[in-house]
Amino acid sequence: MYKLEVVADKLNVRNTPDADPAFTNWIGDLSKRELFTAVKKVKRGIFEETDEWYEDENNRYYTASKTAVEAAIPWWMTSLGICDVWNTYNENGEKVNIAVLDTGYNINNPEFEISNSNYYNAVPGTSINDDDGHGSYCASIIGARNLNNIVACAPKSQLFIGKVSQSGSLKYSRLIDAINWAITKKVDIISISYGGSSTNDDLEQSIHNAVQNNILVVSSIGDNYPAQGQSGGTYPSLYKECLAVGATDKGNMLSAVTMVNAKTEINAPGEDIEAYTKTDFPTALNPGTSQAAAVVAGICGLIISYMKKRNISYSSDSIKKLITGNADPVTNAANQKLISPKKIFSNI
Repeated sequence: MYKLEVVADKLNVRNTPDADPAFTNWIGDLSKRELFTAVKKVKRGIFEETDEWYEDENNRYYTASKTAVEAAIPWWMTSLGICDVWNTYNENGEKVNIAVLDTGYNINNPEFEISNSNYYNAVPGTSINDDDGHGSYCASIIGARNLNNIVACAPKSQLFIGKVSQSGSLKYSRLIDAINWAITKKVDIISISYGGSSTNDDLEQSIHNAVQNNILVVSSIGDNYPAQGQSGGTYPSLYKECLAVGATDKGNMLSAVTMVNAKTEINAPGEDIEAYTKTDFPTALNPGTSQAAAVVAGICGLIISYMKKRNISYSSDSIKKLITGNADPVTNAANQKLISPKKIFSNI
């Protein structure tokens, strides 16, 4: 499936995939910036520029001409100016390696390019395939290839997948093993959208070891259901060396789903975020800090890739300071900050 946006002033909707100049197959039209969802591409035009068509689930047809439609840009990318970073700085994450420690990934989705040496399964009796969808969701926000739908922040980054959970269960020992594996792979970023309520010395030590190897560890602060304002947080995000991430909504306000903690260094959109789960079409999971952490990890991927290309030295701590020192305010939380890629890049 394809989520598409009309870029022409008007797009004809037809009941057959033919550019009939007499409009005998015309059944309506869409205006510029309207969205539609296509289930497949078909070929049957009489003119070269309209040989390809999109068909929606109601058997209506739209020309696939690049002057008529383009992949829809998610609201959060527009809000944060991700496409501006892509275009202005020619940066898509080519030089960054990002480990996503979660529930695996959808091995059948062509949006993922994961070599056999780039994944690690810490859950006995399972495959690396994602039976939950959560790991695919977070990984695709970071580094899906954006082939059919735009969902990923750093689409040319190299993903490393560590499976540490299935069916919602998380054992710190598995997370520790995956962190140690990511260190051996010399990744630049570790993204963790899972957490527990108790601390663990070995887990904290593994985070420390990662940071000592110049790896930025990004972790979600944790979800709060159902009331906003509940203080709290989960580990490993509460460890000093982790970059703790909370969630905001479309109005740049603190999301009701995020836990509130003074440890939270940065916030990012965490509501109505569409990405890949167990299917090949993007969907939005329940609001959460998981997707906010993935957004931040993807943006950090763009930052580190950009700095690597220019031989700019950095550390985990300097990246944190760059992010928090060039942030926007969260509308309804005076002490919270919203990540601002455009400000960050203008100050690298």
